Amino acid sequence: MSSTKPYEQYRQDKTLRDEQAERDAAARRRANDEARRERLAAEAATKAEADKRRADEAETKRAALEADTKARLRPGYLAAGGTAKAFEEEWPALWRQHVAAETMRADAEAREVMARNYRNRF
Repeated sequence: MSSTKPYEQYRQDKTLRDEQAERDAAARRRANDEARRERLAAEAATKAEADKRRADEAETKRAALEADTKARLRPGYLAAGGTAKAFEEEWPALWRQHVAAETMRADAEAREVMARNYRNRF
């Protein structure tokens, strides 16, 4: 009977070791998961900051382009007999018209380049 006690003790010890190993593995997984969540949160914050910076830069560029266009168009409008007040009132419509015209011009130019490149392939 004394020979079964060491075996039972061995089984109990092995079970305890296995349970401890499972707890340790679970703790490592939790730590890795937490580290991953923190890393992803930091990456998301960095991306959000970069997106905001790009949006701010784009808005600054758009505002500068609008101001430049407004300054270029004002003299012609005034020379054609318009008033400064009328120009300011008409400016939003003029700006939309200008943006639409520039978009159409850029689209036509891009189509021309694509057609030229397509013809050059053959």
